[in-house]
Amino acid sequence: MRFSFTLPMISLFSLGCPTDVDKDDTAGGGGEPAPPDSGAPPADPVAWTIGQPVDDCGVSYQLSALPTDPNNTYFASRLVPPGYPYTASHLHFSMIDFGEGQFCANDMPFLVVGFVGDELFPDAEPEPLFTVDGSTLEREWDGWWQSTYDLPLDAPIELEAGQFLYVAIEIPYADDYSQAVCINACVAAGDTPYQTYWSQTNTEPYAWLDWYVAGNVALPVWADGMLAPGFVEGECDDGGDDDGDSLVDCTDDDCFGADACRVCPDGDAGSALGDGIFTGTTDGETYDVATSCTYGHPGDVAFDWVAPSTGVFAFDTLGSEVTPTLAVLASCDGDEVTCATPYDVDNPSARLELEAGQSVVVVAQATDWSASGGFQINARASTCPSGGLAGSLGQAVASGTTDRTVHDVLPSCAPAYGDETWSWTAPADGVYRFTASADFAAVLFVLDGGCAGAELACEATASGVGYVDVSVVAGQTLIVGVAGQMGTTGEYAIDVEEGLCDSGDVDLGSAMGDAVVTADLTGAPALFAPSCSSSSDHQLSYAWTAPADATYTFDTTASAIDTVLQIRDECGFEELACDDDAGGNATSTTSLAMTAGETVQIVVGGYGTTEGTAVLGIH
Repeated sequence: MRFSFTLPMISLFSLGCPTDVDKDDTAGGGGEPAPPDSGAPPADPVAWTIGQPVDDCGVSYQLSALPTDPNNTYFASRLVPPGYPYTASHLHFSMIDFGEGQFCANDMPFLVVGFVGDELFPDAEPEPLFTVDGSTLEREWDGWWQSTYDLPLDAPIELEAGQFLYVAIEIPYADDYSQAVCINACVAAGDTPYQTYWSQTNTEPYAWLDWYVAGNVALPVWADGMLAPGFVEGECDDGGDDDGDSLVDCTDDDCFGADACRVCPDGDAGSALGDGIFTGTTDGETYDVATSCTYGHPGDVAFDWVAPSTGVFAFDTLGSEVTPTLAVLASCDGDEVTCATPYDVDNPSARLELEAGQSVVVVAQATDWSASGGFQINARASTCPSGGLAGSLGQAVASGTTDRTVHDVLPSCAPAYGDETWSWTAPADGVYRFTASADFAAVLFVLDGGCAGAELACEATASGVGYVDVSVVAGQTLIVGVAGQMGTTGEYAIDVEEGLCDSGDVDLGSAMGDAVVTADLTGAPALFAPSCSSSSDHQLSYAWTAPADATYTFDTTASAIDTVLQIRDECGFEELACDDDAGGNATSTTSLAMTAGETVQIVVGGYGTTEGTAVLGIH
C-alpha cells in the first residue's frame, strides 16, 4: 500500500479537539492515578487514555467521499502520548450511522489504517502497522446517529521517545453513494466549516486530508494504553523532574490542574476604567479557570477588578491582537457571572450590574490552543441617558458614535450591542417621528419615561436609515436610542419631526347608521396587521369622532364578503378593538367605549386576499 500526503499531519493538540490526557487506574475510566510517594515511581504501569473520546467532541459534521473523486480518501488524526515509553493496546473511533437504509449507514466498506511516525510531517509513504476492514469491527450504535467502533490490537504498539501514533480512516471510491461512508468530524465549538474538507490536489493513487484550518476539524479517535513506571510527574511542587522527561513540575502536562500549578489571579487592575486597563498575552499561559464558553483547555490570564460605583459596566477586547473569550467570575473559585466569545459578536463584550466596591475576576482566555496571542481589556461604565435634548425638533438634534459604548438597552426588534441614548421631552401633544441615519446597520428604539421604561417603538434597518412614529402628550419624557446590530458600530444622527398623523382615507365626522359608508376594497392596500385574523390584504380606513360619552358598535353585517374590522387610535398606531367573524356570515362586529370628541380610525378590510364591497354600520 502506497501513501502520499498533500497536507501536513498535525496533532490533535493543535486542532479544535482537546487532547488533555484522561488519566485513570483502568483504561477508559476517569480517575487520577495515585501519585508516588516522595517522587518515587509507581509500582505498576499507569493506564491512560489518549486522544479525543467522542462525547467531548463539541460539534460534529458528516463527511463522505465525493462521488466525482475516483481516488480513495483518508481522514487521519495524530495521537500524542502523555509520556514515554507508551504502549497502546486498544483503539476506538466514531462514525456517523443513521441505521439501515439511511444515508451514512456506512454499509460501504472502509479500512482503518495505523502507523507510527516520529516527525510532525510523516514520510510520504509510511509503513502501516495494521490495516483492518471496518465491517469486521464490533460497533455500538447509540440508536440515533453515531456508532463507536472498538479496535483491539493484535499486537500492542510500543511508542518510544518522540514517536506518535497515527490513525486513519480510508473512504473508498464507488459509483453508487446512496449508502455513503461518513466519518464523524470533531469540530471546535463555535467554528462552522463551510467548504469541502477534501484535499484540492489528488495524488495517485490516494488523496489525503487530516485537517481543515478554517474549520479546526479532527477525526475523533482515541487509544487505551499503559505508561511505563516512573514516567509520571508525581509531585508538582518539589522542583524535580520525577519522570525524567526534562519537564519540571508545572511545565509537565502530568501536573495539569494541580493546585500547585494554578495561577489566579495574575494581576490587579484596581477600579480602572478606559482602554487597556489590563494587557498581556495568552501565549504560554496555563489553563487555570474553567469557563462555560471556551472549548478545550486553552491558556488564560485573570485579574481582579473592583466596581468604582454602583451601575452597569462592560468589558471588551477591542484592540486585541487575537480576540479572546472574555469571562467574569465572582472570584477565582466563584460562580461565573457572564461569558462572551468572538463568535457572539465581532468583539465580545461582557456586561454586568455591580454595586460600588463589589469585586470580580475578569478572565481573558484563548478560544483554543491555536488562537493565543496578545490582548487588551477595556472597561466602560454605563451612561443612560448619554445626554438630554429637551424638546428639540429638526435635523441632527443628536449625533455621535456607538463605538466602544455599553449596551444599556436590549431592544426587541433585533440583537444589538452598544448604544447611545438621549432623553427628549414632548413640547406639545401629538405624533412625532424619530429618524436615525447611520453608516452601519442600526437599531432605533424609543422608551417611555426612562432607561428602564417600557419600549414604545423599535426599528432595525440594514440600510442605515430607519424611523419610528410615537404618539405623546405634552411634557412626556422619552428615551431615544441608537444601537448597532450584532456588534456593528459607527456614527449616527437623529432627526425629530412633529405633527405626523394619518387619521384615515375619509373623515366620517360623527355619522351613524346601518350603512354609514360603502367601501370598495378592490385593489386597496394592506394598511395594518389585525390581531384577530391571520391576514387582511385589502383595507380602507376612516376617521370617526364620538358625539357623546357612550359605547359604540361598529359592524359590517350588511356586507356580502368575508370581512375583518379594526378600531385603532386616531393615528392608527394602536389597535383598540378587532373582530373577524362575530357579525355572522363571515362579517364582523365590535364595540368600544368612547368619550365625547374622541377620534378613532376604523379600518375595514377583507379576510386574507378577499376583495369586493363592504358596508360599515355605526350604532
